[in-house]
Amino acid sequence: MTAIFQDIVATARLFPAVREARQNGAVRVQAVYPVKEYIVGASWLDTMEGMMMYDGNAQVGALFLDFSPEQRHWLASTPKHRGGWAERLRFWMNVLEPVLPPDLYLDTILQYSANYRRAILLERRATQ
Repeated sequence: MTAIFQDIVATARLFPAVREARQNGAVRVQAVYPVKEYIVGASWLDTMEGMMMYDGNAQVGALFLDFSPEQRHWLASTPKHRGGWAERLRFWMNVLEPVLPPDLYLDTILQYSANYRRAILLERRATQ
């Protein structure tokens, strides 16, 4: 592990000299190889719901893959408007009720509502 820190320190010490040489025309900096840019949408673990550990998490995570990129992004973002958490809970209620067994559905919705309530309380404390 110390070797990486030594490399970082050596690079930091070398950087000003390389920059000065480049400005004087002695060194030319160019890309050695192209790097592809990948734009990855939100994943299940980017959501509050995806971070919860309970029995039905894998089943709900599998449903997440069927959502549109806009829905995934919406779920990965914190609601900013009043009523946003309630809107999110209604979304999950509509999505999960037809696909989960009743006991797992109830457990999931209770887990989500408890966490949303906690998030609302934390937001209120932060703004006071």
